[in-house]
Parts: sequence; C-alpha cells; structure tokens
Amino acid sequence: MPSVDKVYKNVYVLGLGGPDLSNIAELRINWANESWGNGLWEMAFQTNNGTPAWWTDLRETSSNTFASTSPSVTFINSNFPGLNGSYWVTLDDGNFVMVSKTDDFVIYFSNSSTAPPCGTNARRASGIKETVSSPNDFAEPFAVYPNPATDYLTVEGVETDATIRILTVLGQEKEIVKSQNRIDVTSFQPGMYILDINGRKSSFIKE
Repeated sequence: MPSVDKVYKNVYVLGLGGPDLSNIAELRINWANESWGNGLWEMAFQTNNGTPAWWTDLRETSSNTFASTSPSVTFINSNFPGLNGSYWVTLDDGNFVMVSKTDDFVIYFSNSSTAPPCGTNARRASGIKETVSSPNDFAEPFAVYPNPATDYLTVEGVETDATIRILTVLGQEKEIVKSQNRIDVTSFQPGMYILDINGRKSSFIKE
C-alpha cells in the first residue's frame, strides 16, 4: 500500500450524511507502509476556531489497520460531530480519502481549491476481503478475491443476469461488465475500487 507524509489544507465531504468539517484548517498525516506503530505516525486536525481544540491528535480517539493490505480507521469519541464511525482509507492521486463503511459519503483531503468531480454520487464501500450479505432474503451473498488484486478479480455467488459496476472511491464509473466470475483489472491504476452488483456493494484494492 502507498505511504504519505503530508499536510492537507482543504477537506471535502462528498455524498450524503457526512460530518460538518468546515472548521478544519488542515489535516497532518504521516502514514508509512510499516508494521511498527501500525503504520500511522501522525494523524491530527488543526481547527480554525479552537473547537473542540486548536490541535487534535486523532490517534488518541481512534483505532486503525493502516499497515494492512485493507487499511481502515475507526473514530470513537472524536468530538467532531458526525465523524465517529469506521472508514476505509486510501490515496487518490496523492490526496487522502476516507470512505465511510456504513453511510453514503466520502471525506476527501487535498490541497486543491476545487472539489473533486463527484457531487452527491459518493458510493458506499463495505466488505473488503469479506463475503457480502444481501440487503434482502432473496439474493445469495457473494465473495470477492484475491484482495488486493494484481491482474484478475474473482467474484463468486453472482446471479447469472447480474450487472457488475466498477466505481472509483468517488463514485465515478470505471467499467460495467455482465455477470462473470473473473474480471481483468490489469489496466486499472493502483488504489481502491467499489463493486456494485445489483445494489449490493463490496470493495477491492488494485495493487
């Protein structure tokens, strides 16, 4: 997985139901692809109004798997309204991205004064390296592997008439394929992608 040691001056909450982070002046993050310290050396918010503090070390109110192949972070009692919860994390062209595991929003940190072209189309990412349950009792769960993938992605348990949509973490459509259990991802750029299969969502990482 990638590493980053950077200060981001802009934050964009894309999608629906995300936190109000309008008082965030900057995010400082040092994420190294190392097992010592679980890969996260620094993760802190500076605010522009001192609420809940001028400087907040987010490592004190979170747990993470930053050193794993499926990096994630969970915030508990962060004191930032709406931020508590679990997120998959990744880098998108050098920008730091947190994708909510349970809700339809993405938190996007960058140094660009222009928001990424996503609008309200942020997609939910859930079930990395897991079997994904159906939202109803009539469709079978499916499994996605290997994860991370390098050349091909295998999807098991998909209905024969299913359409598989592959999206970026910002919800932009990458590819649509008909039901098949082997998908060629060799041309994909490294990063996190989302599968939407008849309304059920999962994610995979392309190495």
